[in-house]
Amino acid sequence: MKIKSSSNKNNVVSEKTASSKSNYLDVKWPYFLLMILAGLVYGWTYTFEYNLDDRISINNLWFVGYQFSDIITIFKQNYAGMDYRPIPILTFWIERAIFGEENASMSHLINAILFGGILLCIYRLSLLIKFYEHEGKLFYIALLTAIIFLVHPNHVSVVANIKSRDSLLSMLFGLLYAINFIQFYDTQKWWRIILIIVFISLAVLSKLDAYSLIFLPLLIIMFYRKFEKNKWLKFIVFAVFCVLLFSLVRTKLMENLMINDFVKSNFIDISRNPLFVYDTFYNKCAMALTSLFYYLKFLFIPNGYFFYFGYNQVPLPALFSPLNVIALLVSILLFFFSVYYFKKDKIFLFSLIFFFMAIAYALNLIDIVAGIVMDRYNFIASLGFCWALASIIITVHQKAQTPIFKYSLWIIVPIYLCFTIYRTSAWKNEETLYNRDIENLSNSFIANRLIAGYYVDKALARSYSKFNNDTLANQYIATGDKYANIAINIFDKSAEIWQVKGVIDLYNGKDSAGLLKFKTAMNIDSNYLSPINYIGVAYRNLNNYDSAYYYFNWVMQKEIFYNYSADNLINLLLTRKEYNKADSILQYLTKRFPNDARLIYKKQEFNKLYTTFN
Repeated sequence: MKIKSSSNKNNVVSEKTASSKSNYLDVKWPYFLLMILAGLVYGWTYTFEYNLDDRISINNLWFVGYQFSDIITIFKQNYAGMDYRPIPILTFWIERAIFGEENASMSHLINAILFGGILLCIYRLSLLIKFYEHEGKLFYIALLTAIIFLVHPNHVSVVANIKSRDSLLSMLFGLLYAINFIQFYDTQKWWRIILIIVFISLAVLSKLDAYSLIFLPLLIIMFYRKFEKNKWLKFIVFAVFCVLLFSLVRTKLMENLMINDFVKSNFIDISRNPLFVYDTFYNKCAMALTSLFYYLKFLFIPNGYFFYFGYNQVPLPALFSPLNVIALLVSILLFFFSVYYFKKDKIFLFSLIFFFMAIAYALNLIDIVAGIVMDRYNFIASLGFCWALASIIITVHQKAQTPIFKYSLWIIVPIYLCFTIYRTSAWKNEETLYNRDIENLSNSFIANRLIAGYYVDKALARSYSKFNNDTLANQYIATGDKYANIAINIFDKSAEIWQVKGVIDLYNGKDSAGLLKFKTAMNIDSNYLSPINYIGVAYRNLNNYDSAYYYFNWVMQKEIFYNYSADNLINLLLTRKEYNKADSILQYLTKRFPNDARLIYKKQEFNKLYTTFN
């Protein structure tokens, strides 16, 4: 590849260049190439199963019907017990409508296709930004940026995790918004306003990390367009109007959310981030620098990506801890490097500003995030790194006089690709992910709790089937108990881990011991409904039917859809042959959840039994 030098003193696009169409904008083969490469790198996830939190995300569809009119229900739900993200849920609903049921293979394939779409948008946007007047250099920068983004292992946890569909959609729609905004600025074609509003609305309703892409066009205009005061002012006002409009629409939609008390309180404890308790300004500043260290590390070192960090994997640091000093020094060096090269090449300062703008929300300074740090929080921000690295590779290739230096940096791409393939293989299913990471997560409470819960659930699945109390199920219980004990040694103020311990007792026939652990969980967080349901289960096993009825009913009243507590209550009544009372409760639940698919199935099951009884 040979690139001629270009005289680009200020990297400013002239009016003639901005309004004319670059030849490379018409070249089609890079779009096909990037989609093919995306398929080659991530297409094999089609063989993967559901993984971390995937089921939680899809569970939002439990009480959503199959009719087109049921879509409105989707916009009344929170996403996986956390934020308001109706667009990802809508995509899962469409999948179910097309394929008849949830299908992990198709969900993984769709994620890979969406990622391919992101690569196309990165390539297109990079051309439209016009980093360089020289079209050849601009073309290679755009293509190489997209390829680096493809092969970087930082992105595996987003593409290979169905739950992270929200991150894919927010970036895809955010980039489409930025593309149309820049084209609107350059061409003044007012019909693009409709696309701008549609795409940014879809982006922020997918995930709020799209906020950085709302301001990306303004950053592009500031760096790579000729200064025109009146034109700048109009577009700044328009961008601010978009932000206010989307905030208002999102707020109005959230007013009718179906949300229970547990959702309001869940995820807000020290096990997910110590700042939830120790949220002083000093601690936030210290954790912000530590978080920054990890996000820089994720970019420069293609290793050390784990499914969860949290407490106490990332301890609350001192302000000037070694990691914080390193993060501060690296940031200062990057800033001075970018300023020093500003007159020669604006791309470095542009990329650095975008990176910090995009990662700001995850630094635990403005907002406190679950997990303290996660590589997927770095997904959009990493685009700034890819732009800068692509420019360095192309520039070194252009200026190097000897082959060893001319091609030396290109080795980064295959290195990243190897790490990406290796990391992707860990996401085949939950067990492969947990087994790959757990040796490095000995201090993570959440990681050990998740693994404990996973093995306990596997044991219960076998005990509920023909494999009742078999050797393998007992091994799963023992493994789950091992990790549950590790988790409790790290942090013992979590309702979730005491629930896991209680379920282990129930499995082992120790109902009274399990009852005490479920009550411990209830005392820690009375809004966490699952262990309270298990209190009912323990009382039922102890033949204390009145207490079992009380707790099943108490939880049922608080659930926002037909769940285990209601099912347990009805089954309890059927066991005691109180059919009329069970029928009354089913009628009551039908009024609350008229379109709940599982409730409809339960009613059909009951009607068959009731007809037989009569």
